[in-house]
Amino acid sequence: MKRSLTLFRSALFVLSLSACGLPWIQEDDCAAVLCGPCPPALSLRVSGAPGQPVPEVVLGAGQGSCFQDANVASCNLSQNGPGRYELDIQALGYRPVHLVEEVAAVERTGCCHCGYEARVVNVQLVPE
Repeated sequence: MKRSLTLFRSALFVLSLSACGLPWIQEDDCAAVLCGPCPPALSLRVSGAPGQPVPEVVLGAGQGSCFQDANVASCNLSQNGPGRYELDIQALGYRPVHLVEEVAAVERTGCCHCGYEARVVNVQLVPE
């Protein structure tokens, strides 16, 4: 009984490693692996002047949406994937910001991959 439990645990361990990008994993082995969703390629954390309430941030038309958290406005973009991102960030009482960021493409490592290295960019708005 103890031996079969040990074998079962070993088998679970080996199966859990199969999604970790180990070199002996073949392309066909990934068909049975369930992957979670990819994170946004580029996320923004926007803050206003110190001591002031979190600004109501708006991105340029169709570029994404923002929501206010306790300390910052968090923005997720409509586009997702590697490449160049060019955004306009606005908030009432603050100077507009034109932001250009690059999200690097990454090579496949294992079964669960998104094709890019997700980034979080902090943006400090300046009052007008």
